[in-house]
Amino acid sequence: MMNETEKSEIIQFFTGKHVLITGGTGFVGKVIVEKLLRSCPDISGVYLLVREKKGETPHQRFNNYTKHLVFSRVAKSNPKCFEKLRLIKGDVLEEGLGLDDDARGELVENVNVVFHCAATVKFTLPLKESIEFNVLGTYRLLELGKEMKNLVSFVHVSTAYSQEIGTITEERLYPTRHDPLNIIKMTEVLDEPCMELLRPDLMRGNHSNTYTYTKGLAEVLVSKYENVLPVVIARPAIILSSKNEPFTGYTEYKHGPNAVGLGGSYGIIRAMLCSNHNPTCYVPVDYVANATIAVAWDRAEKSRNIPTPFFNIVESETCIHWDKALETANAWLYEHPYSKMMWYPFGRNHENYLSFRIYTIFLHFIPALLIDFLLILFGRKPELFKLYKKADKGMYEYRHFTLNPWRFKNDHLKKLHERLSEIDKKEFDFNLWNMDWPAYIRTYAMGLRTYVGKEPPENIPKTKKLLKKLYILHCFTQIFLAALFAWFLWSFSTPIMEGMNFVVNSILPIKKNKFH
Repeated sequence: MMNETEKSEIIQFFTGKHVLITGGTGFVGKVIVEKLLRSCPDISGVYLLVREKKGETPHQRFNNYTKHLVFSRVAKSNPKCFEKLRLIKGDVLEEGLGLDDDARGELVENVNVVFHCAATVKFTLPLKESIEFNVLGTYRLLELGKEMKNLVSFVHVSTAYSQEIGTITEERLYPTRHDPLNIIKMTEVLDEPCMELLRPDLMRGNHSNTYTYTKGLAEVLVSKYENVLPVVIARPAIILSSKNEPFTGYTEYKHGPNAVGLGGSYGIIRAMLCSNHNPTCYVPVDYVANATIAVAWDRAEKSRNIPTPFFNIVESETCIHWDKALETANAWLYEHPYSKMMWYPFGRNHENYLSFRIYTIFLHFIPALLIDFLLILFGRKPELFKLYKKADKGMYEYRHFTLNPWRFKNDHLKKLHERLSEIDKKEFDFNLWNMDWPAYIRTYAMGLRTYVGKEPPENIPKTKKLLKKLYILHCFTQIFLAALFAWFLWSFSTPIMEGMNFVVNSILPIKKNKFH
C-alpha cells in the first residue's frame, strides 16, 4: 500500500473517471477490471458491455461475475468496490451495440475512458464471422465513441501478430491491401460461402488466419478516427498467467498454450511444433493489464489530434526461447507432477514438420487408436484419438507463431515506462526487459497446475509416487518396443540374407566357369 504522502499520476488520473470495457468477461478484461477496482479505489464507475445470457437475470449475472476467483483479493480488501461496477447489456455483433436508449445515453454522458478488449481469437473462424466481430464490432464502438461528450482516451487492444510481415514489427501503422470500411460493406451484402470464396484473394500475402487478418484491418480502422477521437493501440503478444497480480500465476483458460501445457503435463502431448532458438514472446497477463492502463493515461496526457500511438507489449530480445522454456517447465513438472497423468510426461520440440508428423503418428495417434480400441472392448466411449486430433489441429494453427523468428520493437513501451513515477513503476509494473524468464516459466507452470489443472499442493508427495511408477512403466515399454523392433529386423533380415546368399552363390559359379 502507498503512503498518503505518495502520489500516483495514474491513480489520480482515474479518480472520478468512468470507464467502459468491452470483453470484460474475458481473461485480460477481468484482470483489467480487477486492477482498476483495487488500485484505483476512487474511480467513479466501471461499465462492462456484456451479452445477455439465457436463464440468468441481470442480478444473477452480476453476482456470478463478482464472485469469480480473480476478484477474491479485492473483495477482501474493498468489498464495496463492486458498487462501482455496472454490467450493461450489449453486444458488438448487434447494430448499435445492442444498447437501449437509456444505456446509450448514460455511456455518452459519463464515459471518459474506453478499453476495447472484445475480440474473437479463433483462428479457424469463417472470414465473414471474424470480420463482423473484430472489425465491424470495432467500428460500432468507435461510432459510439464519437458521441461520448467527455472521452479522453480510447484504447484498442489488438495483438502483436496483427502484422505477419516476417521481419521486425515496429510500433506503427501498417497499411492493409483493402480499406476496412469496404470490407465491412462486403460482409453486409455477401453471405459466408461467397466470403470464403474471396478469402484467398483478400488474405493474400502475410496472413495465415482470419484472426490476424481482421485484427490488422481493425488497426487501420481505428487509425481512421485519430482526428476525431483520442485513440491508441496496444499490441500484446502471447498472454500467459500473471506474474504477481491479482495473485501469483493466475490463469484460467483451457485453450492455446494452456491446452498444450496441460496435455504435456498429463503425458498426453509428446511432440510440439516450434523452433527451439526463437523467442516465445510470452507476456504475463498482469503486465498486459498494467501496460494497457498506463497507455490510457498516457494518451489522455497528449494532444487529441495526433497520429495513432502504437505500443507493442512484448519483449522479444531478452525473452526466453522455446527450448529453454520447455526444459524449465519439464524440470518444474517432475518436482510437481499431476494426479491425472496418463503416462510419464516427456516430449520434444520439432522445427521440421516431417519430423513432427512422424513423432505424432507413433507417439500420439497409434497409441490413441490402441487405447480407444480397448475402451470400446470395455464398453466405454473412445475419446483419445479425437483429443489428439484436436490438439494436433491447434498446434498446426499456432505454427506461424511458434516456428517463425518473431521480433518486435518496443521503444514506445520503454519510453512510457521511463515516464512513470517510481510509485507507478511499482503499482503498474510492466518491465518486460528485466524479467527473470526461467522464474516466470516456473510461475506459469505453478499457475497452470493450480488454477487450470485444479491440483492442490498437498497432493505432490502422492503424485511423485505416481510419476515414479509411470517412469518405470515408460522404461519397460521402451525396452519392450526396442526388443520388438530388433526382433522385427532380425525376422526380416534372415530371409533377405538367405536370398542374397543364394544370388551370390548362383552368380559366382557362372563367373568361375567363364574364366576357367
